[in-house]
Amino acid sequence: MVELVAVSVRASLRYNIEEILSSACEAGCRLLRVRCAAIVLTRPDGELGARGSYGLPGEVLEQWRPRRDEGLTAEAFSSQQPVVCPDLAARPGPEDLLLAALGLRALLLVPLRARNGVIGCLYLGDRGVKDFSADEVEAARLLAALAAIAVENSHLYDELRRANKKQETTLDQLVQSEKLASLGRQAIAQVIGEALERAGMALHRLARGLGIDPRADLHA
Repeated sequence: MVELVAVSVRASLRYNIEEILSSACEAGCRLLRVRCAAIVLTRPDGELGARGSYGLPGEVLEQWRPRRDEGLTAEAFSSQQPVVCPDLAARPGPEDLLLAALGLRALLLVPLRARNGVIGCLYLGDRGVKDFSADEVEAARLLAALAAIAVENSHLYDELRRANKKQETTLDQLVQSEKLASLGRQAIAQVIGEALERAGMALHRLARGLGIDPRADLHA
């Protein structure tokens, strides 16, 4: 339970989704006493890609491309429920060859469920045969729920940041427009002033040509 609380606190204090999900993977390994864990999320192109892990080499994550329509991953996505595999080697049919190549035998998959459906999956694996208990499955389910919340919060934070940036840009444009408008008003006033001055000088010259003193009181 302490591990779950720690993940929840980290998720509330950070906005780096990779750090949050990797912390969740580490907590899962500690809680279930397994060797490694990873969380994959659906990418914009619809494929799955690892965004957090613990106990797995970086080069493995770069090559790993689980498919939502194959093997255990397909079961987790279609059922939207945890999928337990005590022994991957004893499971009939093709499975993820990369995970098998790492020597993993026991696997627990828990889908990350959000408001719009399943957005990813939590993988917990061990090199020995392991029959995950009901308590372990429930702990993994809670961990996946926290991870899903963190992902949604991250998306909301990114949207808020983009909206704020757009608002700042719009405000800058308005300020710039107001500056230009102010300069325009000043320029117009200057032109009018200069025109009035020239008109006054022209009238002054005209009056002198007619022998009229322009300074004389017209009402005298």
